[in-house]
Formats: sequence, structure tokens, C-alpha cells
Amino acid sequence: MLRKIAFIMIFFFSYVCLIGLKSGEQRYSAFGRGKGRTVIIVYTNSLNGNIDACKCKEEPNGGLVKRAAVIKSLRKQYGDIFLFETGDFFSYDPDPLLARYIVKAYKYISYDAVSFGDQEFTIGAGMFLKFRNDLPFLCNNISIKTGAWGKPFKRYRIIRKKGIKAGVIGTISKSSFRYYSRDITAEIKISDQIREIKKDVALLKRKGVDLIILLSHSGY
Repeated sequence: MLRKIAFIMIFFFSYVCLIGLKSGEQRYSAFGRGKGRTVIIVYTNSLNGNIDACKCKEEPNGGLVKRAAVIKSLRKQYGDIFLFETGDFFSYDPDPLLARYIVKAYKYISYDAVSFGDQEFTIGAGMFLKFRNDLPFLCNNISIKTGAWGKPFKRYRIIRKKGIKAGVIGTISKSSFRYYSRDITAEIKISDQIREIKKDVALLKRKGVDLIILLSHSGY
């Protein structure tokens, strides 16, 4: 198992946690015996349906096109990076056509794992589920009603890059949906995050991963 890892974190406003590792602002390290490795982790969220950059004086959004260009340049600079998304890539207002093209763009960008947010449900749970096989979605604590209740998303994913075996978990907070109408919340159930995360951490440790990454969407 890998014993010494240096992590370089590149931020796009999101929440990613490295389980069991010391956290700082931009560099994470785990020290011990063995050969050192470097892991480049890039993560994004809160696109909010913005395709083009907004040069607004307040809250200037970069947009999907600019984000894709930056990710391409990071891959050119660092090689095989870990790329994650932690939700709210759809717009505040329901727009199924826009949602479809955002998913197509994300598929082209090629994310390693995607944790969705509450805004992905503005188009309705049934409509969102049509995209579940288009991206590597992860969530260990959501159930969705489509006739019968079910858990349509994978809890975790194991990714191997440059000799590093990473376990990635997805989760979402119940409080993310506190401002939504009954029409949306009646179709979803959110179970206890801590309990479900502990289950997956224990399982991934048994599978011998070198590090565990938590993708969490917690709303405001």
C-alpha cells in the first residue's frame, strides 16, 4: 500500500474531503515509509447552468466553456489528474434542454466522479434519472421514488491513476433540499450521511485503497 503521498488541490469552489489525512488550503500530505507520489486533484461545482462567462461586476462567473479550457490546460500541465464535480451544475430554474447539453459537455470533459446537488432535481427526479448512465454519478445516501423506492446511484468508485488506488465516495445533505417544494421532496429520501460514509470508508479500507476522497454536497 502507498505510504507517502503529496496532494496538490486545485479549487473551483466545492467541497472535497480526504478521509483520514491532514487538511490545509492547497497541499495535503501523508507521510510514512515508501516511495513518495504526487496526486493532482481538481474539483468543481456550482456551475449553476452558466455556459458562457459572465463579466458581471458582482459574482463574475467563469462559465462552462472557460472551465473546460482551464481543465484542458491542467491536464496538459500535470498529465493524468483526478477530476471531480460536487454538484449544482444545472440552473436554478428548470431547463431540461440546458441540462441535457451540460451533461453532454461534462461527458466530453471526462470527469472521474460526479456528486450531484439539489439543483439537479429542479427538472424533476424522473428527468434527472434519465442522465444517470451518462456520467459517473456517486451518492451513498439518496433514495428516489420512481414507482417504487430505489437507490439508483453507485455509493463509491475505485479509481487507479499513476499507481495510486483511490476510493471515492459521494454524499448529499438533507438540508440541501430545505427550500424545495413538496413536488420535488416527495420523490426523494436522504438517509444519515455519517452512518453511510462510515460504511463506505470501512469497506474501502478493506479493499486496500491508498486514499479515500469524499465528494459532499451540503447546500448553503
